[in-house]
This record gives sequence, C-alpha cells and structure tokens, in this order.
Amino acid sequence: MKLKVQQVGDSLAFVIPKEFGIPDGQCYTVEQTADGTIIFRPIPPSLFKENGFQGNELRQKDVSLEDGVLDSEWSD
Repeated sequence: MKLKVQQVGDSLAFVIPKEFGIPDGQCYTVEQTADGTIIFRPIPPSLFKENGFQGNELRQKDVSLEDGVLDSEWSD
C-alpha cells in the first residue's frame, strides 16, 4: 500500500486508511532511522488509568503493632 504525504497547515501528514483499525486519539512514538525509514510505535494505554486507579490506592498499607496484627508474634 502506498500513502501520499499531504500538507496540513505548516505540517505534513499521512492519512491512515480506516481498515487499519486505529482508534481516534491513539498516541504514537515516532523515529526516523539513518536510511530515512519512519517508524511509528503505538503507546499502550496505562492499565492503572483504565481501571480507575488514582493517587495512593496501590500503596502498601502499614502493618504495625498498634494495629494488633502482629501481637501474637511479639508477646512475652
């Protein structure tokens, strides 16, 4: 398949055919190799953001003697 570069404002762009199935808003990293090859790699979505995790929800909880959790191990 051949794609033609098109002028869009002050930039150049490829129009990607719909049959590629790329979702709108998909982000990519891009690099150009020494021979001029341009490589686009999709950036995978964050599993944490998609599952609604925010802030400190994944931090380990502090287990201490004050909670009485380890009481039997430390009793005299």
